[in-house]
Amino acid sequence: MTFSGNRNTEKLLRAWILLLTLPLTGLFAAAAIGIHRAFWLPGLLTAGGGGWLTARYPRRFAETLKGAFDGQLLQAHMGVFVSRTVFITRRSLRNFELLAPPLHRRCGCRTLLLRFAGGTVVLPFLPAQQAGELFRAFQAEEKT
Repeated sequence: MTFSGNRNTEKLLRAWILLLTLPLTGLFAAAAIGIHRAFWLPGLLTAGGGGWLTARYPRRFAETLKGAFDGQLLQAHMGVFVSRTVFITRRSLRNFELLAPPLHRRCGCRTLLLRFAGGTVVLPFLPAQQAGELFRAFQAEEKT
């Protein structure tokens, strides 16, 4: 079974970026108006950076989020600025969780947490159907 990011992944990431950058932009704008002109530059940088992130980053992230699980080995690749590939054997997996916060559910995404002896791997913003299939595959492997 394979998994990868899609338009829902992009939509959720855009929502998170906007939720973080809009209040910061407003805060810097309010500080610039009420306190000092020196806050204009951070406000413009936050607004510009948020606009760039909203336009470019979600699509690149969705394109790089991909992987496969063959019943014994999970291979996952992700990352835009720092590329990361992880390999986890089914035997080393100790615990797995499927997270579905309200914003994730609204965008049709889930986050999968995989805990193993060496740490934790987070597979964020997976499409709900693919995350569910992967979670059920882990459950089926656990019962055997």
